[in-house]
Amino acid sequence: MPKKPESKRQLKIRKALEATVGGRWKKIHGGPFQPCMLDLVGCVKGLYFEFEVKEPGEQPTARQLYEIESVIENGGVSMTITTAEEAIDAVRKAIRLSKSRS
Repeated sequence: MPKKPESKRQLKIRKALEATVGGRWKKIHGGPFQPCMLDLVGCVKGLYFEFEVKEPGEQPTARQLYEIESVIENGGVSMTITTAEEAIDAVRKAIRLSKSRS
C-alpha cells in the first residue's frame, strides 16, 4: 500500500531533523491509544519537541491546537509544520535560546 502524502512528508522531515540537528526523533502513529500525541516527537540537547505535520494549506484540528498549546505551556517547543526547514529552524532557535539563558 503506498504511503499517504502526509506520511511521506513526515518521514522526510524526520530524516532531515536527524541529519541536521541530531537528537532522538520518533513518528507517532495515530490510533485510539494516542489521541493526544502529535506526529513527530523529539528531544535534542535536553529540549522537548512535538510537531504536527500538515500538507500545505491544511490546518490543525482543535484537539491538535490544544496539544500544541499544552506542550508550549509546559516548556516544550511545538508547532504545526509543512517543511523540514520549518522544523529545523524551530529546533535551532530553541537551542540558541537555551544557550543564551545558561
